[in-house]
Amino acid sequence: MTQAPITDPRFDTPDDNGSSEKNTLGLVGFVLSILQFVTCGALAIIPLIICLIALRKTPRVLAIVGTILSAIGLLFFALIGFGIISAVLFAGPAIQQISGGSQATFEIITFYNQNGALPTDAEAQAIFSGYDFGPGITPRYTIIDDTTAEILLPGADGQFDTADDMPFPIEVGP
Repeated sequence: MTQAPITDPRFDTPDDNGSSEKNTLGLVGFVLSILQFVTCGALAIIPLIICLIALRKTPRVLAIVGTILSAIGLLFFALIGFGIISAVLFAGPAIQQISGGSQATFEIITFYNQNGALPTDAEAQAIFSGYDFGPGITPRYTIIDDTTAEILLPGADGQFDTADDMPFPIEVGP
């Protein structure tokens, strides 16, 4: 004796003849549209395409919901991508300056330890020439007293005397 498969009536829609249809593609697209959130929307295009194809069949409820969820996931993925690209483009120059400033500060301290005095402006500029602070950026070097100096970098905007300037104070000696 064979038992009939159990079906969920929520996914069945009777047509004019009284029979019920199943939209398996809509169900698959719906399930994938939920699972795509695990990848932060990176795979959202797959359930979106499946759900758009499934919209041609009835019932359409799961295909519609899957399409909406996939579109939300795709939008979320696009926003994350935009954020990452923006961070790389805008934070990249600042990171490059911080790296160069830290290395140049170390070199000036090394110069002091070897010579007993801070480098002159010309000597500091020679030290700076060995580091990449970003396109067209030359640090400002200021000697404050015999054991204190400062390297100043213009920050992400590339302009000196603005709020994002990055000072690297140097204190050496006893």
